[in-house]
Amino acid sequence: MLNLPTAARRLFTEKGMELFLLKDLGRDQLVYVSCGEPWIDPHLTMAQYEKSLLLNNLASDISAIHAYCIMRNPEVLVLGVRNNIAAGAKLFVDRGLVTFEEKLTEELQENQTEEIFLNIKDDSDLNSHAKSHLKTDAWHMKSKYSWQEISCDFHDDDSFPKDKDEEFCETAELFQKYRPQPKLNAELQKAHHKQFEFRDKQIINCAFPGLVLGVQDANLHAGTEVVLVEKKSDDTNQHWIWRDHDRTFHLMSDPNLVLAVSMPSTQTRYSKCALDMKRCAVVLQNYKEYSNGAANQKWHYMENAGVFSAFYSTVLDQEITAANHASVCTFSVTSREKIDQPGYYFLSPSGKQKFMICLACARAIRGKKELKKLPTGSIFFCASGSEEASHFSLGPFKCVNVRKTDLSTLEAENTLNYLEEVLASLRTETSIQTISEKISAAMNHKAVKIIAYRNGAGYRNGQLIIASTFPLLLAMCTRQLELTRKACRLYTHDGILILTLPDLVTWAVNECFRQSYSEDYKARTAITDSAHCGAALRMEALQKAARQEKQNWLEKDKILADLDAMKHKMRQLQGRRITAFKPSTFVPTKSTVQPIVVEGGWTEETQEEMKLMENIQHTETHFSEVQASQFKRSSPFSSKLLSSKHRCLYDQPSAKRVWAYRNGYKPEQGVYAWGKTISELLDNCTTKLNMQQPAKALYTPDGEPLQSWDEIERDMLLCVSAGNPFLSRKAIKQQVEVRAIYARIRKQQGPDATNIVVSPSEKLKGQVVLYKRVVIFLLTL
Repeated sequence: MLNLPTAARRLFTEKGMELFLLKDLGRDQLVYVSCGEPWIDPHLTMAQYEKSLLLNNLASDISAIHAYCIMRNPEVLVLGVRNNIAAGAKLFVDRGLVTFEEKLTEELQENQTEEIFLNIKDDSDLNSHAKSHLKTDAWHMKSKYSWQEISCDFHDDDSFPKDKDEEFCETAELFQKYRPQPKLNAELQKAHHKQFEFRDKQIINCAFPGLVLGVQDANLHAGTEVVLVEKKSDDTNQHWIWRDHDRTFHLMSDPNLVLAVSMPSTQTRYSKCALDMKRCAVVLQNYKEYSNGAANQKWHYMENAGVFSAFYSTVLDQEITAANHASVCTFSVTSREKIDQPGYYFLSPSGKQKFMICLACARAIRGKKELKKLPTGSIFFCASGSEEASHFSLGPFKCVNVRKTDLSTLEAENTLNYLEEVLASLRTETSIQTISEKISAAMNHKAVKIIAYRNGAGYRNGQLIIASTFPLLLAMCTRQLELTRKACRLYTHDGILILTLPDLVTWAVNECFRQSYSEDYKARTAITDSAHCGAALRMEALQKAARQEKQNWLEKDKILADLDAMKHKMRQLQGRRITAFKPSTFVPTKSTVQPIVVEGGWTEETQEEMKLMENIQHTETHFSEVQASQFKRSSPFSSKLLSSKHRCLYDQPSAKRVWAYRNGYKPEQGVYAWGKTISELLDNCTTKLNMQQPAKALYTPDGEPLQSWDEIERDMLLCVSAGNPFLSRKAIKQQVEVRAIYARIRKQQGPDATNIVVSPSEKLKGQVVLYKRVVIFLLTL
């Protein structure tokens, strides 16, 4: 209902608080809706809004670059189980351990052996028999049974429990019951979740060999999560094909699906803690046959360590993958180096030039251009950074220039730091300016009213400006006068520079006393580099001007309504005449120029139509005169004042605009033409009407020739001829009808049908001359 460019996404209250629940919304409450952008205070000026929009766009670009910098250089990530190792457990990637299970177990056993020896020596309560057992256990820790895998971790106050006879427990059950339990190493537990073995085309968990990597969903598609499933030798959804040259694992049931890491979401702004490559899920993705842009599908199986390392690819492949996912143009990464990457292309408006762009740029201009996917193996660099495509507004960035942003391997971090410093500086400047404007507004200044004009435009198109501070006054002048640059200076009509509002008030008071006609006084000012302002006008004069403008609009609306009704009636009459299809008659004449005249028929306009056309032309002429008279009365200053004392900085051009149509055509088929002289007007008519021969003569709609420039008035209706005499619409139709009849006879009866030979007789001798004239006329055609 609000005619938004896209779907509404967010709701805000009057104070800018976002609404998420329907219960928080009251009945008949005023809310603000947006298409996803943040809330904008409606009381802000247009300059503040544009600055806020610039900051938001710059922050969005920095957010994308920051996400790229994090994803382009992932840590050593390996495949692992998310929670407990069981059937149905989801898989993810996590940071790899520095030391693997063998080293961790060896270090753990050595530390525990030393601690046992120290505790045995310090414990004097144990007898020799118990100490010998402990020493034996310490020396044989590496070779244990399954019930002996947990080792001891003694403390200073630990001691073995004794029974009533103070005898040591030597059975396994009593030993596990009373022996202090050690603290399990956390690193060792993590290692069990990240160790896998690739054997017999299956990725098997080392801790539980009965569990392998596979998919449970029968409907396979890109995005399906990979989980742990029970091992089955005949299930193709658990078998993987390893391609060493591509470093990819392909699912045997559908080789087009490969094992890949799901990239993190980039929908929100990131801090260094918000975006993390760890804990990303492992899913199935469609195989990408590109050298760069598919790093999340590349793996490395370290058989000795029993781990699968993700993102095992080149630095360029990782950077292109991160750029495509973070909506960063690859031109900022590789510049003009042509590489193998996914992309799209579109043709120039002429269809002669082909522009190839990356995935990020394709998403940015999707829907604006007709994009086609590039074939596999295309080597190119993104056209967003080329000079040829600079006028197409390509690139995913909203504020940053693609060609000036260096995100190469060595300069990406420096570029990001520089942009963050610029954003912080702009935010500080904006906050200070906002605070100063609020403080100025809180001082309760009295508002002033002026009529503002553009510098050099005279007293035309003035705008009423009401402001309480001088900066706000300049800002309002910039906005309402639609200046190309910000207004920075203000002058009165006599050239006095105004720097503050008190100076403007003082000048207005002095000018009022100095003028002898205080009631008719109107102060005028001008703004250098964009505005020409004047002092306050009476409210009565403004209301009178508003009433006059409303009356002018009502008068023009009435004329336009009558004109539309007459044109509608004309269309109805023409439709009835054409539908009737009344045949025409041929009437002989005694004229040697036109011996036969076609009368009547469905092609001839009726008297009612011709009279109605005259009324339409008169109404259009009257409408032009009303517009011209209203324009002269619209200025609040008299013509005498403008001509004598207050002149414009430049004179109005002497060119005249007319409505011109070709000789023999309808006036509705004409166009506007301009010129300062007759020759210039004829040249302009030749161009505007696309005439094959240059225009040489001008006629009125009645056929009167125009010889001098003074005879031509503004918005006049003219007939343009290439040198032929004036032809009415009726004469043109008669010529067309005669030619059509001549061609129809030759087509139906042959070329000899028009070769008429008349033998004179005594009785018809008087009529021979008439028939000869007919033959001569037909042969002439």
